[in-house]
Amino acid sequence: MLIRPYGDTRDDGVIQFSFTLPMPYSVKAADVGKQFLEKLGFHTVGIAECRAMDPEYTFFVAYARTDVGIDPDEVKGDYLEVEEMDFAAINALIKERLGRKLGVVGAAIESDAHTVGIDAIMNMKGFAGNYGLERYPEMDALNMGSQIPVSYTHLRAHETVLDLVCRLLLEKNKK
Repeated sequence: MLIRPYGDTRDDGVIQFSFTLPMPYSVKAADVGKQFLEKLGFHTVGIAECRAMDPEYTFFVAYARTDVGIDPDEVKGDYLEVEEMDFAAINALIKERLGRKLGVVGAAIESDAHTVGIDAIMNMKGFAGNYGLERYPEMDALNMGSQIPVSYTHLRAHETVLDLVCRLLLEKNKK
């Protein structure tokens, strides 16, 4: 069964685009964006937004229609089937395979201010019913936050590894 994208009504073929072209903004920029999408085979093109990104680039938001559809059952590819594990299974796997805690350092680096994403992954509360890595007892998770210089994440990762090695050596010497 062929399926097509839809914007307002099922199978209307409407797709939303956002793209940038390496050209200065001008009065003809909207026509350039429209004709570009038409050359790609889209029709009923509407440019919703067209503005300068800087002196040499123009940003577009557009809507256009396609008559092309796809049958998902005919799509072939290399897929990795992975069994989804729950909280208990993940902890058991780490304990069984590593025999120690798994160290994880997470950060959004440099100018990236996506605190919501890093917090969803790392914080105990997690996201969408899945726990964050800080909640797993078999993980030592460090959430560094956002806008962290790469050099500092590299340093903290090495410190975390050294701390782990020292703890392992201490535990081994106690036995």
